[in-house]
Amino acid sequence: MLTRYYRIPTSLSIAAARLAEMMPAAHELPTGIVRFALDRQAQDGAVYLTLRPVGYFTRCGAWQVRVEPERMQWTHAGAQVTLTPDGESVFAGSEARERRARCCVMTRLPELRLPDPHFWAWRLDAQLEEVTPNQVSLVLWTLRMEDIAEQIEEYVYALWQARLT
Repeated sequence: MLTRYYRIPTSLSIAAARLAEMMPAAHELPTGIVRFALDRQAQDGAVYLTLRPVGYFTRCGAWQVRVEPERMQWTHAGAQVTLTPDGESVFAGSEARERRARCCVMTRLPELRLPDPHFWAWRLDAQLEEVTPNQVSLVLWTLRMEDIAEQIEEYVYALWQARLT
């Protein structure tokens, strides 16, 4: 786990808004693209931001694959196969095309390269607390998102010349 502490010379509302703008909506990995969601919560005079993965986009052969925590959707040439823990659904226009699409996806499924098994547990957290009306304490910590945390650190330093504490 990576943790960093900063003192930022601005108000809490401005720091929270700017930090939220710095958080990426997506990140490219060698095997695909991760899409993130940013959760924001204000509590006890502090603002908490959490960046977490909500989707993963990749290709497997000619198929485009969108993976979400509860489903996997394969799309190619007008055919769409959706796999969920409850089963599968296929839309391809005709029954013969649906059978071919289902068979093709099931054949390619072992070839699909996904991020590490703990992918859905990845997260980047930030806690902002007002020290004075013109100074904010920022704590960043992450589990398996060190490269994104380093990018955020560069933005924080460039914008505020924040002091690492």
